[in-house]
Amino acid sequence: MKSSTLPLYRSWLETASQLDVTRVDDIYYECEQHYDVGGDIVVECMEPSEILSHFFVEGRDWGQVLASVRDFCNAHTDAAKDCRWGEDSDPELQKQHWT
Repeated sequence: MKSSTLPLYRSWLETASQLDVTRVDDIYYECEQHYDVGGDIVVECMEPSEILSHFFVEGRDWGQVLASVRDFCNAHTDAAKDCRWGEDSDPELQKQHWT
């Protein structure tokens, strides 16, 4: 496994197919690599079954899945910025998008 998040879900790993494990591991890994620019929402808040049902729609290739994850994370980053108040120098307001 590439991600450090997926091993936390031992019971899910025991019942999941190898394809699903690989898919979820890849998503967690990408989100860990982009943790500071929105990936934290997936790492901290989504279980493997949620990742599969939300991002892996039949017919999507890997590029489309990754774009969907990126858009999801960017939307949450924007929503968090819209909810904060403070000085323009506030580090939370300086978060960039995952590109």
